[in-house]
Amino acid sequence: MWLVNIWPVAGNLPFELRPGKYLLGRARTCDIKVCDMSVSRRHASVNVDAMGNIKLRDLGSRNGINSGSTKNLLLHEGDEFKIGAVRLLLLLRPIRTLASSDQDEDPTNVCPQGVDNQRTIRIDGAVLTPAQRKVLDLAVRGLSQKEIADELKCKYYTVHTHFKAIYKALGVHSRAELQAKFPMLRDQK
Repeated sequence: MWLVNIWPVAGNLPFELRPGKYLLGRARTCDIKVCDMSVSRRHASVNVDAMGNIKLRDLGSRNGINSGSTKNLLLHEGDEFKIGAVRLLLLLRPIRTLASSDQDEDPTNVCPQGVDNQRTIRIDGAVLTPAQRKVLDLAVRGLSQKEIADELKCKYYTVHTHFKAIYKALGVHSRAELQAKFPMLRDQK
């Protein structure tokens, strides 16, 4: 089985789960590294027994598993869950997703130097702020700039500025290109 991230995040995902016990978190000493500030340094343990049963156990993290509502979870192929704000998926084989980008070619590159991981999000090789990521998510779902401003309770000009930065970072020139580049974001709530 493979543990993969649905959204881009620095770390060593996808990660093959073989029989054994793994520590999951953002600390460099963790077996499964997820470099996102919503993930605790030692967030959870993953135990894979010889029969292939996979158990996820929260280690007293701040945000828990599935927003803190679960302390222990038995996982099966296709299961999706959250640690902190990071959505993960258990698959039979790894796939190249939006989360798989050129930044992950070097497995030692857990938390890239020069990137403030509290204030930036990597997506498709580009670095966006959390506000830009929110704007991107809403834009791909089809909201206009005015609707996005209303949804985020900010000014239209702020959203417009985010659009310019997103287009530049992702190398696109229109909303249609954004939607074509990220079709998997359209169905998100």
